[in-house]
Amino acid sequence: MLHQTQTESEALKESVSRALLKTHDSFVTSGTATTLLQAPANVISFADAELNTLTGGLAAGTVTEIAGEAGAGKTQFCIQALVSVVTQRRGGGLIINTEGGLWPLDRVSSLSVTRPRGSYLDRMKGTTPAPTPGAEGTLDDIFVKNVPTADALVTVLTQALPSILQVHPIRLIIIDSVANLVTSGDMVARAKFVATLGALLKQIAHIFHVAVLVTNHARDFFSEYTMPPPSALTAADYYGPTAAAKDRRESAFRQVSPAMGPVWSHFVNTRLMITRASGGGAARELHVVYSDRVPVASTPVVVDEAGFAVYREPVGQEVAPGAASQWIY
Repeated sequence: MLHQTQTESEALKESVSRALLKTHDSFVTSGTATTLLQAPANVISFADAELNTLTGGLAAGTVTEIAGEAGAGKTQFCIQALVSVVTQRRGGGLIINTEGGLWPLDRVSSLSVTRPRGSYLDRMKGTTPAPTPGAEGTLDDIFVKNVPTADALVTVLTQALPSILQVHPIRLIIIDSVANLVTSGDMVARAKFVATLGALLKQIAHIFHVAVLVTNHARDFFSEYTMPPPSALTAADYYGPTAAAKDRRESAFRQVSPAMGPVWSHFVNTRLMITRASGGGAARELHVVYSDRVPVASTPVVVDEAGFAVYREPVGQEVAPGAASQWIY
């Protein structure tokens, strides 16, 4: 797959478009501009109001990327998004797992029982608030596909996915992780596949009106490159050092930026990134690197027994040692 010729790459794009268009008429929403603007937005909202405000939720028809180093909490963010779908009881989700092993569905199941977030000391004492009665979600419409290769991923997206969508009300598609399949092959072949995959995901999001959420790796940024002023930027800058420099963030005293290069970034509507706080430990920060829906922003986050949420300073309570998250997926 990652050694495609130009002809093979174009043939793949054509076959992908043809496969998707077979189900196009059933899913495309049309109407006047007034009708579409007055229709309720199809957005997956997080239970945490601050997290929802920061990210804008996950909108149908868009591709959202959550990047970060290993153990930063990318999968936990995906789990929280899936829990939102389950507890809102408005559809299901498809998880495409490329990392191998079992995806943590038990975590989804436990978080699908709405449980008020207690303090860390409450949880240590075993006095965490009880689950809200009648708030359990269902995992009946959650599907998992394990894909070990790039070829398998394209097959799932073009053949299995349309069939699933014909029968089940899928609202969220998660790929964890997209970068895991593009680590081999020469640079030109990888760029062609990334462009094909990005275009495919954009088509799927638009045609089937679903939200697509993908995880991406973060790599160390070693260059001392300094961003030039906007007036001095040229088109070539967006495919050189500027492409990586503009998205870099500090993580535990290091500079990191999302992997997969500038070609991939053109297919992402919202790029989020999780970094580790400079103080070390398990403290994290969530960044909106860019988005067509919400402004650039950053905020501390925590991942604990109650899920992924914006961190809030304890009020009038002692903070016990080790209160930071131990969930590192």
